[in-house]
Amino acid sequence: MIICKPAFHQVLTLLAIAILLALEGCNISKTTSEAPEPKTSTVVTSSTYRPWQKLQLLHTLEAESNLIRSIAISPDSQTVASGSFGGKIKLWNIQSGELLHEINLGTDVRSITFSPDGQTFATAGGNGKVKLWELATGKLVRTLEENELPVDSVDFSPDGQTIARGGWDNNIKLLDIRTGKLLNTL
Repeated sequence: MIICKPAFHQVLTLLAIAILLALEGCNISKTTSEAPEPKTSTVVTSSTYRPWQKLQLLHTLEAESNLIRSIAISPDSQTVASGSFGGKIKLWNIQSGELLHEINLGTDVRSITFSPDGQTFATAGGNGKVKLWELATGKLVRTLEENELPVDSVDFSPDGQTIARGGWDNNIKLLDIRTGKLLNTL
């Protein structure tokens, strides 16, 4: 069953955000502080530990009338970003719900991700472009790649120096974020 109401997709997006926030740092093995001996551990099994029971809606963020295609949360858990089929990138402060930046990409935003240091974010678009943005200002830093076919997925390496992207050309390409130079095609 397909439901095409924008409000439904906004609710799904917010639910995903709430789940991510609730599960951040969750571990099914917990050490109790009330244990009689400091070295005693209590293992909480998945049948008794249910992190979703602690979910709490933080904010309802008005994305837009187009369907949201991609969301990401910054490494410091302060900012949430969304990208839509309508080409809008929106960045919010998670705690206050304040809209920090709104960027019109001009094509559907297929993937959005934050760098490990949280200073930049990258987008992949239906127009085949991979772009790097500054989080603080929302300004474009550089276009890393322009491909003829759509790019569906983008992610940073753990050191933040390389971007991996995948798309309709059936390749994974590794790009240097400083120069945009193609490092390897897998």
